[in-house]
Amino acid sequence: MSYRRVGTEKMVKTYHMPRTCQSALLVLQLISTFERQIFDFLGYMWLPILGNFFNIIFVIFGLFGLYQYRTPYMLAYSIWTLVWIAYNVFIVCFYLEVGDLDKKEDV
Repeated sequence: MSYRRVGTEKMVKTYHMPRTCQSALLVLQLISTFERQIFDFLGYMWLPILGNFFNIIFVIFGLFGLYQYRTPYMLAYSIWTLVWIAYNVFIVCFYLEVGDLDKKEDV
């Protein structure tokens, strides 16, 4: 906890706990994406490799946005995270053959 001056006489407490937790989550996401990238390179799966590359870029944007309090970077990271979750849900449903999805046919 630290204090910062607001106005002439007023001191306000600032808490860095949410920012620290979010930066820890971003670093963990970055590490897990690098691990996933290694396994995708072993299997020569080019679409997931490209998706992992974009995920690494947007997580780095998120780290910069968090560190520098830049709202557009955090917004770009948040939108990309929603796209990334949707992509992962599609992959899970594809491999579990949910609905009309079938591994034996082209998507």
